[in-house]
Amino acid sequence: MKRQEKAGGRRIKLPFSSIRTNMLAVFSVLIVATLTFFYIISLNYTERTILNNSIDYTTRLTGQVTRDIDSYIDYMENISSMVAHSSDVQNYLLDKKSAGDPNLYRRIVTQFSTVLETRKDISNIAVVS
Repeated sequence: MKRQEKAGGRRIKLPFSSIRTNMLAVFSVLIVATLTFFYIISLNYTERTILNNSIDYTTRLTGQVTRDIDSYIDYMENISSMVAHSSDVQNYLLDKKSAGDPNLYRRIVTQFSTVLETRKDISNIAVVS
């Protein structure tokens, strides 16, 4: 038996035949709507959280890379300063008599070799007067 109602003399057929079926359909729609609502909210929250975490991580990573580069440049400047202010190098460059001394030359080469052996990222050292 299909349930029908009269409206102004016309009979309207309901899409479902029983109250149980109507309630099941309404609750299903409510559940799907609620789940969709929470899905959208959680998706927006997750997106914002991931974006904020990415920004924080990138900022920290950039700062760390900047500090590492600054430290590396400072270290290279210290090595350059050490070599430039070495008394052997100063004598070799400024004193014409010392420039021909083979012992002085060997000491300078030994000093440069030591720097090259301890720092694999330095491929060559040159002194230009």
